[in-house]
Amino acid sequence: MRNLGFIFLFAVLLICCQDKNDSRDAQALSTTLPNRMLDYWGIPESKNDEMLAMFFDCGAWFGFGHGDSTDLNFSGPILLQEERGSWLSSQLLQLNVIDLEQGTNAKMEQVQSNAYLSHIEKKGVVGGAKFLQTIHFHSDQLAIHRCAVENVSDEKLSLELVWSGHVFGEGRELVETERGISVITGSGEVFHIAGPNLNLNSDSTFAFSKIIELKSGERTEIEFKYATDSDAMEIEKPIAIHERIAQKEAELERVYQRLKKDFQSQVYGDLAAKCLLTIQANWRTPRGELKHAGLFPSYHVRYFQGFWAWDSWKHAAAISLYNPDLAQDQILAMYDYQDTTGFIPDCIFPDSTIEQHNFRNSKPPLSAWAALKAFEAGRDTSFLRMLYPKLVAQHEWWYSHRDHDRNGLCEYGSTDGTLIAAKWESGMDNAARFDNTQMLKNREGAYSMDQESVDLNAFLYAEKYTLQRMAEILQSPQEAAKFELQAKRLKSRMKYRFFRGDGWYYDRNIKTNQHIAMKGSEGWTPLWAGITSRDEAKLIREYMIDTNQFYLHMPFQTLSAAEKEFQPNFGYWRGPVWFDQSYFAVAGLKRVGLGNTAYKSIRRLLNNGEGIMEKGMPLRENYNPITGEGMEAEHFSWTAACILLMLTE
Repeated sequence: MRNLGFIFLFAVLLICCQDKNDSRDAQALSTTLPNRMLDYWGIPESKNDEMLAMFFDCGAWFGFGHGDSTDLNFSGPILLQEERGSWLSSQLLQLNVIDLEQGTNAKMEQVQSNAYLSHIEKKGVVGGAKFLQTIHFHSDQLAIHRCAVENVSDEKLSLELVWSGHVFGEGRELVETERGISVITGSGEVFHIAGPNLNLNSDSTFAFSKIIELKSGERTEIEFKYATDSDAMEIEKPIAIHERIAQKEAELERVYQRLKKDFQSQVYGDLAAKCLLTIQANWRTPRGELKHAGLFPSYHVRYFQGFWAWDSWKHAAAISLYNPDLAQDQILAMYDYQDTTGFIPDCIFPDSTIEQHNFRNSKPPLSAWAALKAFEAGRDTSFLRMLYPKLVAQHEWWYSHRDHDRNGLCEYGSTDGTLIAAKWESGMDNAARFDNTQMLKNREGAYSMDQESVDLNAFLYAEKYTLQRMAEILQSPQEAAKFELQAKRLKSRMKYRFFRGDGWYYDRNIKTNQHIAMKGSEGWTPLWAGITSRDEAKLIREYMIDTNQFYLHMPFQTLSAAEKEFQPNFGYWRGPVWFDQSYFAVAGLKRVGLGNTAYKSIRRLLNNGEGIMEKGMPLRENYNPITGEGMEAEHFSWTAACILLMLTE
């Protein structure tokens, strides 16, 4: 009995300790918005200067930055709607404070810059007064700039606040309005600046001044509005900062609630906030030929200012964690351009006279996967019912246009017969497995590579089960049974055609019937899709955790380090780590019961990638697996999206 009593007491203590740890973790995940997850330093010197990191919200096409650390001024705005990114000004409203008692410019001290999901701010003490300047967005058309001034001295203060403004003048016209100043650009875009008594000084400058007298402890506030639509200027009571903060905290809390146990600490909570901020910065509302809202891959790179199909599917999957409506829009943005055959284009742009939509190829079939996640988050049956036949048409398009020998296994290809477009269709533009690929004509406007790709067919297998699930939700049992039967047949074909005795899945050449004997990230997509047996999964895992193959400083890169074509440094798809492929790897490992390996690998990925866990550093397009160096585009949306999926699934 004594031993039983001891065991009972030990169990109680263990449970109490566990409860205490759980409570500590819950407290660590503060809902207060993390500060400075991204930095926005820099001041442009000309209209066409390089892109800088900027703060955007609400899908707006214009944004602002922090300027430098010595004053209270914001940089920008940048106008993404003009020339794929054109600076309106270096610093549109520059504040100067004059101490009327002394008759001199007051010295700025204790300047601080902060950035949150909800707003950016600069604060400091100037001439005995505490200044707080903030910018937050009311909508995609309207941003609010507020300057709060509080007398923190023991004396009465008499200050003159002078804001001087300028625009980069090439092809731009300034016009005085009842509310302030409007800037008309050479392309006809209009940007409005509203504020009390803004006066036009010249063709490119304007100013405003206000004398304030504050007793000790008194406070006053001045407000400016920036808008891309004149109607937006009429809003008398725009959303307040505290309301925007509450909205962003609610979004972040939705993600926090989904974090897996291994990642329920503030360091990963902060990373989730960085991911949300990256996604937020790339969010764009409908404009021009973009008929629904969605995300740019990276606003920071001018050629990425459009929507890409398989980027969109990954974006939507992650956004569904906290904003199902935007996730649905991201999917619909691409389906707006689906043709009657079911084809989805590679990418679309706001203005096809500047950048043409790419109808030369499609992208890997992941839209049903993303759509189901969006539905499960929002439970919008009308969305699913409307989209389902379009998803089926897109799925069947692969078999009618990309199955050269009609054996039920598809190939990547193009509409114009070019190999480069076919490589783009795979999403892995310069992947080494396509080095010796040739093109085959199926019929006019439909061409295939001469190799069947394992990842393409794994995605199609997963899509069949996704469509089955949708058909069940929509109460179409015959449709559901059809896709289930197709999936079982495809699984058998894939195992026979792609799995080799050495324990890896490879592409296979149609004409020679030989495997493309090159180990790349496509080899683990059957794990993610649910095709592999437990024994197969263990064989694949051994390659994945081999430090001479895929388990480098950053694991799960796109090509095995043992291949002679391996190029880790700026090799694009010939060796760098891309987070979508790493996501398929860890999600696949978890699916086959190898969760410990998956979670260990996620931590290795996140901790060893340059700047990923650091405040202020942007998420990159891809990473060097040997050094962890971030490469290519900064502020990359699908990196953020895939990290969110890794942390929450």
